[in-house]
Amino acid sequence: LLFDATCGYPGEGHEELMQACERGDVETVKQLLDNGADATLAAASGQFEGCTALMRASAVGRAAVVQALVAAGAPVDYVALTGHCTGWNALMLAGAAGHVETASALLNGGADPRYVAQSGRRASYTALMLASMRGWEDVVQLLTRAGADVTVMNAGGETASTLAAAHQAKEARRAADAAEAARLGQGASED
Repeated sequence: LLFDATCGYPGEGHEELMQACERGDVETVKQLLDNGADATLAAASGQFEGCTALMRASAVGRAAVVQALVAAGAPVDYVALTGHCTGWNALMLAGAAGHVETASALLNGGADPRYVAQSGRRASYTALMLASMRGWEDVVQLLTRAGADVTVMNAGGETASTLAAAHQAKEARRAADAAEAARLGQGASED
């Protein structure tokens, strides 16, 4: 899902919504949404430029806020078009930071575990790759169970497993290797 949500004035309550998401203040988030704050708008500047409230909550691991935003209709597969997170979605942010409960909430809300970034500083990366290279074994396992493709290669020809190995994330590498071996075993038996 790509759209430019950064055009124009961000709207009533937008900055308050972003701050409440970062704090993990679920009640304030719900109140602001009930009062018309738009969860689809992205920040026009700052550290989270290009990110929606859902992305901001995902980056800092606020699973309960993510659930509230998803219930309010926030787009789970929105991709940042500007800023530091260009090309990323909320699942990539949660995966990169190791927030397993947040990643689970996003997946339960319909986030695509197979999304591959098409632009930005980590173009051709997936949430699985980011979690693997940072050693977040529990996130790696969650994403592979959800259907993340362990065979995807980034522009450098690296998979989640090779990225984990390169970054010495042994537990994440074992999880990625096991998922890849299971997938390859299934593929061989289907032929």
